[in-house]
Amino acid sequence: MYLLTVNYFSRAWVEQLWQSVDQAQAVLVVVNNAPLDQEIISWVAEQGSGVVLLQAGTNLGFGRGCNLGLTWIYDRDRDAVVWLLNPDARLLPEAIATLSQILSSHPHISILGTVILEPGGKVSFGGGGFNPKSGEILELQRLPTQITETAWLSGCSLVLNLAKFATCPEFSPDYFLYYEDFDFCRRYAQAGHQIWLTPELRVIHQGSAIARQYPLLKLRHQIYGYLISLQKYGAAGVAGWRSGRIFLAAIAQLPISPGRSLGKLWGLGMFWRFKTRTY
Repeated sequence: MYLLTVNYFSRAWVEQLWQSVDQAQAVLVVVNNAPLDQEIISWVAEQGSGVVLLQAGTNLGFGRGCNLGLTWIYDRDRDAVVWLLNPDARLLPEAIATLSQILSSHPHISILGTVILEPGGKVSFGGGGFNPKSGEILELQRLPTQITETAWLSGCSLVLNLAKFATCPEFSPDYFLYYEDFDFCRRYAQAGHQIWLTPELRVIHQGSAIARQYPLLKLRHQIYGYLISLQKYGAAGVAGWRSGRIFLAAIAQLPISPGRSLGKLWGLGMFWRFKTRTY
C-alpha cells in the first residue's frame, strides 16, 4: 500500500498525516513541490525507508505532482494500491485494513473515494454530482448509506487500484490546482473505469489549510479549472454562458472588492487562452 501526497511548505501537515497511519502497512511517497523547503527534506531524512521524497524541482501543481509520484510507484509495482491524500488530511484508525477489505470485496473498482469530514465531524464531501446542461459541479455534503457509484471524487482522498489500468493513470497537465480531480474521474469514467465512493472510509480534512494562504491564486485557479472542465465535459455552450456570468459578476464587484474581482478576471483570461489553444 502506498500513500501519496504533494508538499508545498506543509511539513507539519505531512507529519500529522503520517502519524495517523498504521505505518507498518504503508509507504508514504511525498512529492516536494517546494525545492526550498528544508523542513520537509530534514523530516523525511529522519523517517527511514517508510517515507520517500521525490523532488519535483519546481511547483508542478497538484495534478502534475501526483503524476510524478504515480509514475514512480507504477514503475515499481503495477498492481499497487495508491491512496492519494492532501497533506492536511488524516486517517481514522484501521483505515488501511478497511480499504484492503473493500477492494477485496469489490475488485471491479478502479477509483475509490472516501467520505471527507471537517474536523468537527460535519460531512464536507460525500460524493460528486455533475449536470452537464447547467454546468453545475456539486460536492454532495451527505453521508451515503452504502458503497455507490458517483460522478467524480475529491482528490483530497482518492484511491487508485493500479491493476485496473493498462498504463499508468495520470492527471491532465491542463490543470494546476482545482478540478483536476473532476477531470480525472470524468476522463477515466468515459474510458470505462468504475468510480465508486464508500462510507466505510472517512478522512478528516482541515479544509484548504494550505490554499487559503493564497486567496487570489486560489480563486484564479478555481475559475479557470471550473470553466475548462465545462469546456471539456459540459453541454455545448455552457462554458461560454458560465464564463459570461462570471465576467459580469467580476465587473460589478470591482469597486467593492477589487482583489476578488481581479482574481476572477485572471482566471477568465486563462480560460479564454485555453479555448484559443484548443481550437
